[in-house]
Amino acid sequence: NLTPEATTLKLENTYMFKITEAMGAAIGQSPDLPTLSLTSCKLANLKGLPLLPKLETLDISENNLGDDMAKEYLSRGGSTLKRLFMAGNQIKELETFECLKAGKLRQLDLLGCPVASIENYQAKLFEMVESLRVIDGVNKEGKEVSVFDSEEEAEEAEVGQDKEDAPEMKEFIEQDEEKENEDAEKKEEVFEMKKRAAPEEGGESKPRVKVNNS
Repeated sequence: NLTPEATTLKLENTYMFKITEAMGAAIGQSPDLPTLSLTSCKLANLKGLPLLPKLETLDISENNLGDDMAKEYLSRGGSTLKRLFMAGNQIKELETFECLKAGKLRQLDLLGCPVASIENYQAKLFEMVESLRVIDGVNKEGKEVSVFDSEEEAEEAEVGQDKEDAPEMKEFIEQDEEKENEDAEKKEEVFEMKKRAAPEEGGESKPRVKVNNS
């Protein structure tokens, strides 16, 4: 039995074909559920799936979901999603994801779906859903990146990368500061030379000093 405090629910490799009323009621017992996996369940629709207002990760990979059935759920329950895994379904149209434009989606997996054969589908989806950061393991710059199951893992990886880059960044900053100090010293030296070369007020002119800035 599910409890209201449940954080993850996995119903995988279960040939349920559809979410029955009883199953939907059971899932609804955990309205704060953040992670739900329904992979390889032969699902053709998600009509029985209740709204989960705190759902952030939904894995519905390897099912039989088409555009209409996917859109039906995403349009009513996709606004909170940050990670959506739909690999191995029958998604053919980019427009299926238009309903997520104003959402929080950051990661999307469509490998094995017909839509992934559309030319530049990733670039088009990045443009359509501006919150997206990773599609099928590739970021907006076209670089392969790790796909994380949680926000915490992504943050930890970013911190780790920052630590790896720290020595190189420190050296760069030190070099930049050294160059700025050298430039300041040169300006000060030129200023002093010009000051000494200038004629004193009410006195005789001093010999002019030629300054070579090259």
